[in-house]
Amino acid sequence: MVYVVKDYDKHFFFYAKGWYKKDDLWEDLRKIQGEYCNIDPEHISKNDIIQKLLTIAVDIMSMNNKYLKRHVISFINSCNTSEYWKVDAKNYNEAVVKNSLSLMKFTKVINIHPIEDCDYSLLPKHEED
Repeated sequence: MVYVVKDYDKHFFFYAKGWYKKDDLWEDLRKIQGEYCNIDPEHISKNDIIQKLLTIAVDIMSMNNKYLKRHVISFINSCNTSEYWKVDAKNYNEAVVKNSLSLMKFTKVINIHPIEDCDYSLLPKHEED
């Protein structure tokens, strides 16, 4: 299945898919959310970021209603404290965010174009090592 990205979510997908340089997870996502909400990133809380990314993750998982329950249970289990090492997370909130970004990274999308749509004034471009 292919996911159609909402225009105001595209920078989260670009970040997840590695088009933006990843520096500080929370600060990077605050900048993206601040742009999306048109407010200063310092007013964005971790809970705001988590709520936004979970909304996207649930949208992705619900594309196929037949497997929604299985997807949601799998996602919740992947955020379990014993599984933090899989996403290099320090705590539950970070595990939720990193699992959401991982889901976005591997989701096939058709309507965003990194070369035309990335905003490198928002976050720097990821350079290959």
